[in-house]
Amino acid sequence: MEIIKYKKRFKKKKIIKIKTKFLGCVHFGYYGIKALSFGILNYKQVEKIRYIFSKISKKVGKLIIRIYFQHPLTEKPLLSRMGKGSGNIKVWISYIKKGFIFLEMTGINNKIAIKIFNKIYHRLPFFTKFIYRDIFNYQKIA
Repeated sequence: MEIIKYKKRFKKKKIIKIKTKFLGCVHFGYYGIKALSFGILNYKQVEKIRYIFSKISKKVGKLIIRIYFQHPLTEKPLLSRMGKGSGNIKVWISYIKKGFIFLEMTGINNKIAIKIFNKIYHRLPFFTKFIYRDIFNYQKIA
């Protein structure tokens, strides 16, 4: 049995501004939640969002999560001195850029989607906006 060792990274202070063509489009669902500012999400917050979605939609619709948790946050134990490298991994996080749609919903009513968003945006550490796919002006991805 092999032990997999991951490289411990520094916490990012700024996210590099990368312009992508379809960063702010809803691809997989009909409704989406768009980030209006930079933020950090961990897996506990996303699990709470999934719980709220399944509770309100009564397990009818589908929630599409478009983020991956690939950055580790480390923590030093109490009563330890400075130095001697980075501490143990505390939690895995994901950095969210401004304008990125990180959640999409499909298979639910418009009123239920707005109700879900009103419950969700209080639990997120950054500003968000509820958007929906405009079927008539939607550009096909080629």
